[in-house]
Formats: sequence, structure tokens, C-alpha cells
Amino acid sequence: MSLRVRVDVLPQGDYSGAAIVVDVLRATTTATTFLEQGAAEVILAPSPAAAHLLGQAQDRPSLLAGERGGLKMDGFDLGNSPQEAAAQRWDGQSIIMNTTNGTAAAHIAARSAWPVFLGCLRNAPAAAKAALDSGVTEVTVVCAGTDGMVSMDDVYAAGALVHHLNALQPCVPDDSALIAHTLLTRWPPGDALRRSWHGRRLLTLELEADLEFCAQVGVSQCVPTLLETRGGGLVFGAGA
Repeated sequence: MSLRVRVDVLPQGDYSGAAIVVDVLRATTTATTFLEQGAAEVILAPSPAAAHLLGQAQDRPSLLAGERGGLKMDGFDLGNSPQEAAAQRWDGQSIIMNTTNGTAAAHIAARSAWPVFLGCLRNAPAAAKAALDSGVTEVTVVCAGTDGMVSMDDVYAAGALVHHLNALQPCVPDDSALIAHTLLTRWPPGDALRRSWHGRRLLTLELEADLEFCAQVGVSQCVPTLLETRGGGLVFGAGA
């Protein structure tokens, strides 16, 4: 049976099969990096208040990570920076995240899709393989978007995932997947992220190093994989 591949340029829900949630700038890149750096789990909380409650309920050491408007929230230990996540080891810790766009997209996807993975440019080949290895006949790449608007950076990353899915197994893409894939021929990753509205906003916040980190393709074998729900949060562990 042919593999069907969809790209949802904004999270709509009502998915069948696997979902790969993408917020390349920066939530899914950051979550991937925390797990690469030894975190026991990354929990995506539905709100800042829920993140605090989840932090209080953990049996292991935990830290809150998240942002609003690209900057660390008051009362949180960390922001939403993959560079910050990569700067040290987080062995044995729970990282509880809430961000402007990415965590909400994951919660929407998890209502109907299974399995659910977090994807980004850094883990695109590995995330594509994880989705295929799950044995589903349909994969939806769910783009988080930016403040309720379609985000070119996420659609570009979705195109990279479509490319790697098709390289592993010829697939039947929907029109959104075809459109996303064409972006790959227009710009290299760094240029695409810089040209996006969200990328330009990160540059004004002097977060160019984060943008460059997020633009690397295929350097990670870590695929955050939804394991369970806990206290309203989505618990992801390191996959492939």
C-alpha cells in the first residue's frame, strides 16, 4: 500500500496515522536537543500555569523551559534556545516546556494522531525513518505556524521531511506536501529560515546563533517520540 503524506501548514487536527510536529524556530529543535543532551524526558505543557504544576509533581529533578515573544518567561529556568540546550548535559532531568506555538501544535496533533514525533531540520532524516518504521500508511507533517499564521520556516522544514520520506519509500503527497517540497529548490536552509518572518524576528532579538543551529540538516539521530500523557502534559522520550 502506498504511503500517503500530508502537510498541514497550520495545525487543524483530525489526523490519521502518524504525525511529525514541526516548529523549527525553535521548539521542536530545542526539545530534540534537550533529549540529545541526556534529558530523561521532555514534557510539553499546555500552558505556563500547567508547566509550573507539572514541575511541582515530578519525581525527578525538573526545569521549566519556554518563551513568549521569543524571550524566556518570568518564573522559568530556561528559554527556548537550542543553543542553551546544547551547552550542557541534562542527564536524568525532566524538561517541561511551554512555548508560543510549538507546544500547542503538539497537543492538537496528539488528539488524533499516533504515533507522534517532533521533527526539525536537524533530525529530518531520522524523523522520516521513525515515522515509516511505525508501520502507518499515512504521515502528516504538522506545522506549528507563528501566531496563528502560516510560517515559511516550518513549511520549509516540512518540505525537507517530505523529501526524506519519499527517499526512503515512494509516497503519494497531497498538494501542501508538494508545495512544501518545492521550497527546497528555492533556497538553502539558512537562507530560507532567515527570510521567514519568524527568522527575521529572531535576528532582531540577536538570536542569530539559534537560527544557524536550527538550519543544520540531518545532524541528529534523536527523534522525540510521544510516550504518554501526564498531568495534561505530553511526555516525549528520545527515539531513534
